[in-house]
Amino acid sequence: KLEDNGVILGYTTRQDRSAENRVSAMITIYLHERLDPSAIVALLREFPEVRYCYRISGDADLLVELSEGPHDRIREICDLLWKHPNVRLTDTVFVMGTMLES
Repeated sequence: KLEDNGVILGYTTRQDRSAENRVSAMITIYLHERLDPSAIVALLREFPEVRYCYRISGDADLLVELSEGPHDRIREICDLLWKHPNVRLTDTVFVMGTMLES
């Protein structure tokens, strides 16, 4: 009725501004004590953004997949990892887009 009577003239959408700053990321972690990642895994369990933590082959030791979140939060997680005594190095990449999904 409101549309028919001219009270409602149209509709619009508004985007949540916080959604603009949400990104997904992967963090590769290199450890000092390569055979004992347990303390790092325990730390990562504290973050709801951590979707997966993989033990990987090659020079790196762990690969962490972070779900979509604010850039600042990803930086916070990286800061805490850098301060951990068993972390030698990290490498973070941000997901730019999905090219294939199965």
